[in-house]
Amino acid sequence: DEDITNISVWYDANNNGELNVDSDIRIASTTFSNGQAVFNFTGFTEQRRLGPKGNPFVPREKLYFVSISIADDATPQHTISLKLEEDPDLGYFVVSYPNKLADGVLPYTSPSKEIKASPRTLYIIGESLAPTQVWQGDENIPMLKLSMWSSGYEIPWERVRLSRTGTGIDEDIKLVKLYKDDQVPGQEGYGEWGLTDILVATGTYSDSVCLLDFTDEPLSSRLIPTTTKYYFILYDFANNATSEAYMGVKITNRNSLSVEKPHIVYNFSPPISSNQTQCLATVDTLNILLKDLGVAKVTQGDRDVAFAMLEMRADQHGVVVNGLKLLRMGSGLDSDIEAVKIYRDLYEVDGGGIEGVLDDYDTRMDTTTFEYPGLINYGTEVFVDGVCNITFKTPQKVGTIEDNMVKTYFVAFDVADLATVGKTIGFKILPPGTSHFFVTEPDQVQDINFYTVGAEIEEYADIVTVSPWRDENGNGVIPNEVVQGEKNILVEKFSLTTKTDEIGDPEADAVWTGMRVGLSGDLDDKYIEKIRVYRDIDGDGEFNKDKDQLIGHSDGFVSAATNILFEKLTLVGIEATPTTVTKSNMGWDEDRYVGYQIEITQGKGAGQKRKIVQNTSDTLYLETAWDTVPDETSVLEINTVQRIGTVAKTYFLIYDLSINAPPLATFGSKFASPSYFFISQPNVVRLKDDLPIESKTATIRPVKIDTTFTDVSPNSCLQGEHAVPMMAMTFAVSSQTLAAVEGEPTLQKFKITLTYNFSSRTPPPPTHFDSDIASVLIYQDMNGDGKLTRVWNEETLDYDVVDDKLLSSGNDKFTYSVATITLTEYPVITASPIMIFVAFDIADDATIDDSVGAKISAGTNDWITINPPERSIEEIEFESSLAKIYSKYKPVEVKINMPKPWLNSSV
Repeated sequence: DEDITNISVWYDANNNGELNVDSDIRIASTTFSNGQAVFNFTGFTEQRRLGPKGNPFVPREKLYFVSISIADDATPQHTISLKLEEDPDLGYFVVSYPNKLADGVLPYTSPSKEIKASPRTLYIIGESLAPTQVWQGDENIPMLKLSMWSSGYEIPWERVRLSRTGTGIDEDIKLVKLYKDDQVPGQEGYGEWGLTDILVATGTYSDSVCLLDFTDEPLSSRLIPTTTKYYFILYDFANNATSEAYMGVKITNRNSLSVEKPHIVYNFSPPISSNQTQCLATVDTLNILLKDLGVAKVTQGDRDVAFAMLEMRADQHGVVVNGLKLLRMGSGLDSDIEAVKIYRDLYEVDGGGIEGVLDDYDTRMDTTTFEYPGLINYGTEVFVDGVCNITFKTPQKVGTIEDNMVKTYFVAFDVADLATVGKTIGFKILPPGTSHFFVTEPDQVQDINFYTVGAEIEEYADIVTVSPWRDENGNGVIPNEVVQGEKNILVEKFSLTTKTDEIGDPEADAVWTGMRVGLSGDLDDKYIEKIRVYRDIDGDGEFNKDKDQLIGHSDGFVSAATNILFEKLTLVGIEATPTTVTKSNMGWDEDRYVGYQIEITQGKGAGQKRKIVQNTSDTLYLETAWDTVPDETSVLEINTVQRIGTVAKTYFLIYDLSINAPPLATFGSKFASPSYFFISQPNVVRLKDDLPIESKTATIRPVKIDTTFTDVSPNSCLQGEHAVPMMAMTFAVSSQTLAAVEGEPTLQKFKITLTYNFSSRTPPPPTHFDSDIASVLIYQDMNGDGKLTRVWNEETLDYDVVDDKLLSSGNDKFTYSVATITLTEYPVITASPIMIFVAFDIADDATIDDSVGAKISAGTNDWITINPPERSIEEIEFESSLAKIYSKYKPVEVKINMPKPWLNSSV
């Protein structure tokens, strides 16, 4: 059907047997539907009238033509034929009654014709728009303007292959964009790129080539007509684009452009190229995040002991880091540290090893190249007079989170074979930042105060045993079922201890700095919103989030796993109020420390502990005020690093579930190997029975919503009356799924049907009643009186809604008796019922004596839209009573009093 845009019947006006659209008369026109075209003739009576034989005014014989118009995008090689069927009962050819069609005329089938493509040529001219210079991170930079037209009608353009020119690299261009000029001749901005132009395709460079394929884009954005159309190629430059490099774009030859067959591209020469623009460096600041990995003890001869995790990022674009300087701290000597090494976390490079952990994959030697791919310095640097200056073998280019150029490193020590037992070693970094991190000018470095835990040098290694809690049936603590949106789900309970059965084991302490958690079951990562680890602080074996100590958290799983590093933060030189602690230039993520405990360990107020309820980038807010407010002499710590000893300590693994988690999905936890527990070297981890620890899985149930419906429609209403209540509804989370309340399910949309009645004898069309209602309104009962509170306004002579809240736009109307109302504010469904009203604004010109009401036909998500959509709600069909519409003006009978009438007797 789509191959034919029109089929018409023509009357041969001059009876010459040839179709001439200028002189012949089109008496009917239509299109095909499911292979059939139906003509119901109206008008053109004389052209359709067939008179008696020999009548000079109305010839008996007349000629007609049937014509078709082929679509521009009709499929080549399709065939077209027309056919008139024979069956008279189906009315394939109808003449006026009682006349009939002569026998033997039908059926008739025309010859078949094949659709052929018409080859055309695409012409193109390029013009450079490239500026002389740009800055790192600049976006939407026009590089090349393409003027394009076809030799006839239209040509669908499908692909273009661009070549990068200049001295830069592929990664310097973050994104290549192709835009179509959205202006027309005579319109301001025609032929010039602007923000209103149409984005056709985007891509990136690989091996200096960017292929933009827009075959699947709408034809309107890629059809080239005979008139000139303009396209623009734009660059988004990477935040860390190579400074001083030159970059351009080139279309090499006709083979770089693809059009729909059988069309061709004009063989242009030379290549279409832009000028090359120079990328200038911006002044960026290197932001540093150092995390102490809590190494409490080391052993003589230890290698690659990670003391800190170093994250480097740029604040805006890109920074090139050439090296860094460390200051030794602790009671040890320079000679106790045999080598200082900086390793890259190779998980960020190729996904190998464990994310956020310095492991064998990071420190390995490549047996093919005999190089250490993770080692970015030479690995031979040492401390001299307490200072270690490190030069990177290859300068490290770091960028922003948005560019995925934040990079993680580890600062590791090789402990000397003859290191002094009992001494401590570590390092520190002090302001100014530029004295410790060597960056390429003109970039700057954030000032940072950082100290590692002093690691004591010793000779013995501990075995830390991890044991999950299981009952006599082998079941853990995870429930069989949970509900969407449920928080603080106890998934696993486990203990850690250094006590072993080995004779002669010294059973010393080990420092536990973090852990890795695996997600089991079939639930997608995104539906676990938070993972937290608590210590059973009172030893009762029961989880209580308000009583037990939060020691670590993660904001979600990635590829069914997450690392949780415990906190070790020391604050000196702070400013404090009774309920806040402020330390400038910290750069904390917002609310990162919520739920953690801070302690004053030294100075004024020492010994006090408080829970943190909020934090900004540099300020911590406390749950309760200090008894003694700390000052600049105070040292404060958030320290959740765990010291594991011979007495087992119990911990809880907790999940928060998204309200949109799919019902019937399952989830749990797993610790696949000892490497899932990050214990300070040289200590090692052993899982109980040397087997992976995996919880059973919990099944997700949908949240159940309880509803009630009440008819609140009045018997009558007035033309123009505001907010006439029709029905009241209540929504509440069922007591059966009460845990879902914390997930905050919300109401989002309603679909309402208009019910009606009329008093006239002739039924009006259904759409007549749509005009009776000026708008459909959704209100929430805010004052708890259980009714839509309306107060009469003497000035407007109408009702005003007071106290209750309008949740809809006020502009929703009925169309064919149905209105879909999307709420402008989503009310949260809680355990206590919330009341919602459906009300009508009656139109000023509503038909008097019509009766109107409201109906909800089902409880499905298209009638009552709730987040989550996969919720449980009883089947609903509720209809209000009808309110009869009366005139807003009261009729008054007019009486005429004529006390002395005068009569004309002659009339």
